[in-house]
Amino acid sequence: IKSQGYIITESVDQLLCENCNRFLADRFVEGTCPGCKYEDARGDQCDGCGHLVNATELINPRCKVCSKTPVIKASTQFFLDLPKIQPKLQAWASSAETGWSNVARA
Repeated sequence: IKSQGYIITESVDQLLCENCNRFLADRFVEGTCPGCKYEDARGDQCDGCGHLVNATELINPRCKVCSKTPVIKASTQFFLDLPKIQPKLQAWASSAETGWSNVARA
């Protein structure tokens, strides 16, 4: 897939817990919402105001595993180039259209 150009790499800022020695998925981060200042906002959404949050935007972020303060580090991420693969996926889905349930076709 990569050799055919369907994979894109990008540098993305993520929170790293140096104590746990791992990058933190948004569900492993809590902090203060930058919008409403709710102190227990998660790394993806604030339950105080409903604001969608990027974990790196949280004020005073903390690791939910060890409660230490994570640091922002760049991480190389791999993404599937969906626009490039879309025509082939659409052709395949259309050719198999009779095999899909009503829910899948919707």
